[in-house]
Amino acid sequence: MMTELKPPKSNFSTSHDGKRLVAVYGVDGSNQVCAVVCDTDSGMEITKVGNYVAYVTFSPQGTFIQTWSRFQEKEQITDSPDSPGCVTIWKTFDGKRVASFDAKNFRLDNWPCVQWTSDESLAIRTTPNQVLVYGGHELNQSPIKKIAINDLKNFAVSPVSNPCYVASFVPPKGNRPARIEVYKLSESSPVLAKSMFRADSCQFLWNKNGTALMCWITSDSDSSGKSYYGESFLYYGCPKKGKELKQVDLPRKGPIQDVSWSPDGEQFIIVYGSMPARATLFNWLCEPLFDFGTGTRNTISFSPHGRFLCLGGFGNLPGDLEFWDIRERKLLGRASAPCTTSFMWSPDSQYFLAATTFPRLRVDNGFKIFRYQGTLVGSFPIQDELYQIEFLYRDPTGYPDRPASPSTRTATSQPFETVNTQSNNAQNNIYRPPALRGKKPSVTLHEEEAPRPLDAKTWLRETKQSQDKFVAPIRKTVVGIPSDEEEETLSKSQNRNRRKKKAAQKKKREIEEQANEKGFELKEELPASVKQLMKREPPNKVDKEKGRRENKVVDKIAQKTANLSME
Repeated sequence: MMTELKPPKSNFSTSHDGKRLVAVYGVDGSNQVCAVVCDTDSGMEITKVGNYVAYVTFSPQGTFIQTWSRFQEKEQITDSPDSPGCVTIWKTFDGKRVASFDAKNFRLDNWPCVQWTSDESLAIRTTPNQVLVYGGHELNQSPIKKIAINDLKNFAVSPVSNPCYVASFVPPKGNRPARIEVYKLSESSPVLAKSMFRADSCQFLWNKNGTALMCWITSDSDSSGKSYYGESFLYYGCPKKGKELKQVDLPRKGPIQDVSWSPDGEQFIIVYGSMPARATLFNWLCEPLFDFGTGTRNTISFSPHGRFLCLGGFGNLPGDLEFWDIRERKLLGRASAPCTTSFMWSPDSQYFLAATTFPRLRVDNGFKIFRYQGTLVGSFPIQDELYQIEFLYRDPTGYPDRPASPSTRTATSQPFETVNTQSNNAQNNIYRPPALRGKKPSVTLHEEEAPRPLDAKTWLRETKQSQDKFVAPIRKTVVGIPSDEEEETLSKSQNRNRRKKKAAQKKKREIEEQANEKGFELKEELPASVKQLMKREPPNKVDKEKGRRENKVVDKIAQKTANLSME
C-alpha cells in the first residue's frame, strides 16, 4: 500500500489524469528526501526517485517527473543525464533518469524550471542568457533551437504547440529599461515587444488556447508615494495579431490584487484597486462584460467547468467568500473562511475547499468544505500540523455541467445584510438617535459599488474620468510652517493677507539679490552720504521712529540700484 507521508516534507503532485501521485518525504527520518510515485487507485508504490528533493511535479501528460534538489557541494553538476543536477527529469513508470540541469539561481516563482507544451511535443528551459528548446521526449539530446536573451529572469510557454510562443522578461539594469518579448519558435525576431522602466518582476498568464497573454508587472517602489508595497500594471497582447503590448487602463486606482483566466480561456477577471477592491469580467479580446462591484477580495478561483466563481479575501483580509454564477451573472451566496492559506474546487464544480496549512499558520490547522452557493458542508479541524490538502484530480468533462438550482437563485439573490439593514438592527438592538433612524449615514469610510453589466463605451468613459482626476504632488512639510491643508481651513481674508505677505517678501528678496549682484559696480557712483547711510547699523530700540525712517531710505536706495542695474 501507499507509504504514509511523514513530516516535515509533504509536497505532492498529481498527474493530469489523476491516476498517479508523487510525494516527497524523508527516508527513515534522515535528511535524504526522495520522491515516491504511487498509483492512486491501488495505493501501490510504483517507483522512488531522487535525493535531497525539495519540489516535485508532473509533466502535462504525466510522462515525466521533474524534481528540484538542493545543491550538494560534494556532487559536481553538469548537463549530462548521469549528472546529479539540481533539476532532474525522470521517467514516471520506471524512475529512469532522463536529464539533469544546473539551477543554482532557483526561485519558486520560476518553478517548474522545464516547461512543456500541453501535448509534450516541445520542452523549454532557460539559462541566464538564452532560451533552449528541446524535443518533448529528447531532453537528453542537444537543443533544436536557441534564442539569445541577455539577463533573462523568467519565461512562460504557451500551452498550444502549433504555433508555440515563448514570453520572456528582462528586468531593468542601470539606464536600460525592462523588456518583455514574445517569440514565435518558428521565427527569429519577437512578434510582441514592450520596454518599460517601472518593472521589477513579471508574471505571464496565457489563456488555454494560447491566443492571448496577460503580463502582470510589479514594481518595488511607488512613484506616487501612496504605497509602501510598490505598484502594479497589466499589459495585454495577442501574438497572432502581432501588435504591441498595450496597458490595460482601469477606472479604479490602486494595486492589481489578482488576475485569472477562465478554464476555457475565453474570459478573464481582474481584481484591482484599494480595498474595497473592484472586480471586472472581460472577454479574451480585453473587452469589459460585467462588473462584480466592490468588496474585500484579493483572490479569484474559477470552478473547473467555468460556470461558478469564488471571489475571496485571504491573507490580511477577514476571509470573506462570494460565490457567483458567471453565465447567469448572479450572486449565489456568501461564506466566511478566516485564515485560509490554500483553496480549490472539486472536479465536479460542486464543492469548494478552504484550508489552513502549516507552516503559513502553526495553529488552528484544518479545512472547510462549502457548496457552490456558499453553504457550509463541514468543518474539519486538525490537531496536528496540516501541510497540504487537495482534491484528487479527475477530468471535469467526466462530470455534468449542472447549473445552480432555482431555489438557490431565489433564496440568495437578495442583497447582503449589513449593519445598516433593518433585520440586523432589530436583532442586535442597536441604539440610534430618533433623528437618525431610517436615514443613511452622512459619512462613509469608502464608496461601495453595486454589480452591473458593462460595455466598451461606459468603460472608456469611467477610465477617462479616473485618469483626468488631478492628483496633488507630494510636498515636504516642515514643522512650524503652515501646510496647504492648513491654509484651506483659514478664512478668505486670512488667505488673502497671507498671499500678499508672501508676494511682498518674494519681491524684496529679488530686489536685494539684484542689488547684491550690481552693488559693487554701482557703489562708486553713489554719493558719500548714501554710502555712509548704508554702513550705518540697524536702529536700536530707543529710537524706533528714526530707525523706521532710515529703513525707508535704505529700501529706496536698493530699489534705485536695482533699476540702474536693469537699465
